[in-house]
Amino acid sequence: MLLLLLLLLQLMSFVYTGSLQPSLPQPDLLQLLLLADRFDVGRAVAAARRALATLSPECFEWTTLTGVWSLPQHLFEGDGDEAAALRGVAWERLLQLFGDLEEAWASADGRAMWQQLPWRAVR
Repeated sequence: MLLLLLLLLQLMSFVYTGSLQPSLPQPDLLQLLLLADRFDVGRAVAAARRALATLSPECFEWTTLTGVWSLPQHLFEGDGDEAAALRGVAWERLLQLFGDLEEAWASADGRAMWQQLPWRAVR
């Protein structure tokens, strides 16, 4: 409940200032993206996508990666450069982790991570 309140405050702040807090953690950015979509604040959706897409693939946390691949279709495949850039970063991180699938499957951790991926990421 507290997180939702903080995200709502962040969204309201964005509506008035036009910018996101630069130090938002990745999971909060992802949740803010979903919240902005729910309240139909398109500029905030674009800003959250842009903030996530500017992260280097190496910095993409596992929960962020699976969260991006689990986004609703209209957010994942949406219009605009931000959506394409976010898909690109998510794809690059996926390739870093599983580019050599034999190597990834050689460890129990790699297999477990692969099995946690949403269907969209592995098809």
